[in-house]
Amino acid sequence: MDIIRELQDFGCRVSVFDPWADPLEVKEEYGLTMLSDLAEAKQTPFNAVVVAVGHNEFREIDPRSLVPSDGVVFDVKGIFDKNAIDGRL
Repeated sequence: MDIIRELQDFGCRVSVFDPWADPLEVKEEYGLTMLSDLAEAKQTPFNAVVVAVGHNEFREIDPRSLVPSDGVVFDVKGIFDKNAIDGRL
């Protein structure tokens, strides 16, 4: 939540996806509406993606698929192999 709030304070529009979190609880507790799945995320143009949890579901995706060629992926948990994704982490 600290990362989300900090980005929002800087005027960033933040979308959240966490396959382990209950969307209703997240809405009630934090006031956030979550993306329903990663397919929905791929339809939204992101300039940056922050991976802040190490769920196995995230290890199985190519984070480059979520950002344009000049986009940025921040891997807070260090779950991706930097060399495998062209040093964009």
